[in-house]
Amino acid sequence: MKVVVLKNDSIGDTIHSLPSINEILVKHNSDDIYFFLSKINQYTFFFFKKSNTHLKIFNYSLSFIEKIKIFLFFLFNKIDTAYILCPKNFYFYLPFFFRNTKFSGLCLNANNNKFRPLIFMRKYLYFYLINDRTLEGKRESLKNLQLKLVNEGKIIRSENRLNLKITPENETNFKTPNKYIFFHFKSDIFENLNWDENKISNFLNNLSDIHDVLFITDIEGNNYVNFFMEEFNFYDYDKNEYFSRNSKITYLHRIVGLELFRIIANSAKTIAPHSSFTNLSSFYNIPTIDLFYMKSLSKSDLQSYRNAAREFSPFNKKYFRIIPSIDYDKTIKKILLFSKKYE
Repeated sequence: MKVVVLKNDSIGDTIHSLPSINEILVKHNSDDIYFFLSKINQYTFFFFKKSNTHLKIFNYSLSFIEKIKIFLFFLFNKIDTAYILCPKNFYFYLPFFFRNTKFSGLCLNANNNKFRPLIFMRKYLYFYLINDRTLEGKRESLKNLQLKLVNEGKIIRSENRLNLKITPENETNFKTPNKYIFFHFKSDIFENLNWDENKISNFLNNLSDIHDVLFITDIEGNNYVNFFMEEFNFYDYDKNEYFSRNSKITYLHRIVGLELFRIIANSAKTIAPHSSFTNLSSFYNIPTIDLFYMKSLSKSDLQSYRNAAREFSPFNKKYFRIIPSIDYDKTIKKILLFSKKYE
């Protein structure tokens, strides 16, 4: 049989889906499984790369041509089962045309009568569950909803079949410390918190009193890159060169892909704004400090923050969510307090 997993999504949302993808691997261990991933999350394929799995790469937002290609793939291949793990409208039209394929999909109900797919289209799905954002208070996480989706309403956690050892495609000359803290400096967030170079340096030096520090910043660069290169050790992944400043702090310049995954997965602790990095760290059972930054306190933005918090369920108990404030001393005091745990 042939199975399709529709997941051209972000990396963070794909980490949420790993338990359900593991169930798909178990359930269809003798079937050909085709993973439709995006150019963004294609690196996550290493988790489920097997002799019976196949990768197809699309844009995060499907182009018209890509939609035609996907339609033709279903038309010319006898697909027994398909899992819609990212609620893109186009995918929910496929069950109408391919009624011999068992489509299971995670639907979305949102405020202002927004439904994905439209309610009348849901009857063409073999099985579906609803992520209902109109509900107030605590609700089921996306992780658990997807686990239920692939097992038709039951939460089953089978023996792991995911590939957990991360092996980068290209070797580097950089040797990681035995024990280190991983930190992600996301410039727009910390600029909004009024962190200047002195505050950044002070924070990193405080962390280095606990362990060595490896940190990254925006892949597209920012105004701080030159400062990082002059102030700290740095490894340039474009040139595969290491520059020492006799520091316990190392800036990793333009690190991407599986090498970045490896750095996070082998860290002693992870500190980062809420993102795929905190999700991945939690998945690997690493003590994680999630800096849940709230830029705006408008009603719509607060609803968005609440949805994100409710839908994400950490993989481990060593996970701390901190809302950073404009008060620098208060924020780093909280971070350092949690950073010293689990020593």
